[in-house]
Amino acid sequence: MGFSSTIQASVKTRLNSLSPFTSDVDVISEDLGDITNKIDKALAKTGIFVLIMMPTMRRVGERTMMDVSFDIDIAEEPILNRTGSYHTAHDVAENVFMALNNFGITNPSGLTRIRMSDIVLEEDKPLLRYRTTGTIRTKLLENED
Repeated sequence: MGFSSTIQASVKTRLNSLSPFTSDVDVISEDLGDITNKIDKALAKTGIFVLIMMPTMRRVGERTMMDVSFDIDIAEEPILNRTGSYHTAHDVAENVFMALNNFGITNPSGLTRIRMSDIVLEEDKPLLRYRTTGTIRTKLLENED
């Protein structure tokens, strides 16, 4: 499993261990081959879901550091969702932010913490959709050949 996949899995595990994600809100990871099917199933089940996108990486700081960023979308079909659990997309977005901001992830160069960015309303029709972005700064390790 690569570093990006490890981050995605750690974030999903963290969210799935907390309320409301344990029962009322599906947390899914972006899988480029099957994302539409996962989204359709999550919407049909509860009317709300959290989608952890694949991380992207870029070098920073004189090429000795790397920023790994990942978007998290929170989407809600209000008519379906608010007849059941009534966890609004904005409430869930706040829960995601609080659960992940400063959360520690271990990587090959040691422990690093997630910094979460602003919660932004991306669209309000047909789905209510918010987005926040997490960033991890980590040291690049040199390959020893």
